[in-house]
Amino acid sequence: MIEKKISVYIADDHTFVRVSMIRLLKTFKRVGIVKEAANGKELARIAESQKPDIIILDLEMPIWGGLTTARYFAKRMPEVKILILSMHTDASLIHDLMDIGVHGFLHKDSDPAEVEHAIYSIIDTNVYVNSLVEKALKLPFLTRDRRAGSELTQRETEVLLCICDEMTHLEIAAQLKMSRNTYFNHRENLLRKLNVRSNVGIVKYAIENGLYKLEERKALKGKSKKPGN
Repeated sequence: MIEKKISVYIADDHTFVRVSMIRLLKTFKRVGIVKEAANGKELARIAESQKPDIIILDLEMPIWGGLTTARYFAKRMPEVKILILSMHTDASLIHDLMDIGVHGFLHKDSDPAEVEHAIYSIIDTNVYVNSLVEKALKLPFLTRDRRAGSELTQRETEVLLCICDEMTHLEIAAQLKMSRNTYFNHRENLLRKLNVRSNVGIVKYAIENGLYKLEERKALKGKSKKPGN
């Protein structure tokens, strides 16, 4: 079976950045169509005729900046995934972007391998969590409510952690030895109990409420891969 190529549209007002990103994106094995725009409004116009799978946005652009563009796509084209690539990494800004419905955030100095991984993760699991996102969602001024988390069953908690680990539904079902339908039943329960609408919402809630800690999970996964474990 031939894997469908990912269509990626990028909006950045700096020509050099766009050209460099396009060259990089075309080296990724799973990426097919790549289109460019100098601002968010131009990107939205291009996307009206042929929707991309994912858009990559700079934050500071003329006419429509990244925030305006993210809001537009989240409302008008919610099926299109959104990745922010910016020099601005203020935690409160990232938190606001995740509230809008952005699926991932990268610093412009990110390694090309991380850019590729972030795109695939967002396409496959609807979210990409890195240290920037985790830090933003753990802001101390956030109002936290742990009651929903305490009401989760052990199985629901396991599904939640796997979703935060960027696993696909097939990988989760295999690891937890459950059917695909059982996985989706647990996911529906999570959405209802946490009062969220998507995997992004699940991850956001989990990090905000201390149910998921990125470094601890990385350490646990690394330990489980050692011989004899």
